[in-house]
Amino acid sequence: MSYWGIGVVNTDCPFYLRESEKTITCEGVEQETMAKKEFKDRSQKEAFQKTYCFAGCKRCANAEAILKRL
Repeated sequence: MSYWGIGVVNTDCPFYLRESEKTITCEGVEQETMAKKEFKDRSQKEAFQKTYCFAGCKRCANAEAILKRL
């Protein structure tokens, strides 16, 4: 069964790739890589997403580093 978390619909960050119950996977800073953030529980992951991934919020350190590379 696939996982459909809140990020699938709400994420505004162009570097977001996918998520699972406790992880977020995004493009990595280096080309052709991925970065995975793993959280202790689902609520911590969702709090991070609401702060860094969704519309109207600030960019996370990973996104900032990718933007500097571009």
